[in-house]
Amino acid sequence: MARDFVHSKIKPKRSIIFILFSNEETGLFGSTYFAEHPLVPLEKVSAMINLDCIAFGDSIHIGNGLSAPELWKITRGLDSLYTKQMVTNTWNGGGADATPFHQKGIPCLYFVTTNSYKHLHLPSDLPETLNQNLFEKIVRLAYITALNISEGEYKREVVSP
Repeated sequence: MARDFVHSKIKPKRSIIFILFSNEETGLFGSTYFAEHPLVPLEKVSAMINLDCIAFGDSIHIGNGLSAPELWKITRGLDSLYTKQMVTNTWNGGGADATPFHQKGIPCLYFVTTNSYKHLHLPSDLPETLNQNLFEKIVRLAYITALNISEGEYKREVVSP
């Protein structure tokens, strides 16, 4: 996604920060550190998109739709036009590395696939177990969602607890 944004002829109106966090499993240390020591003031952050466990399963699940319903609706609309793989159930309250951002009042979307944890942290987690088609669709949906946000279409909403 980052490479596509860099090489695209599209110049977003908003900045985009790509971050790989560490230590999610041991206590969200990487994402918590960033939320506590941001590169830009958090009031200038429009949204946080988290991708986790996105290459195994059978459909796209986007969390935090109850916390940031307007952002979720944008993604749902984009899915209906392009990927057509998103399930309608969602949750609130962050989840994984989105949690520290949610706690700071930043609207988040958690991109994950349904039934995605069969091989999580197991020796069976191999390239052969990945669903390449679903992986491409979820990354495409995350990309066009980020593009929509970066173009100023989305106005930061108040996060529901």
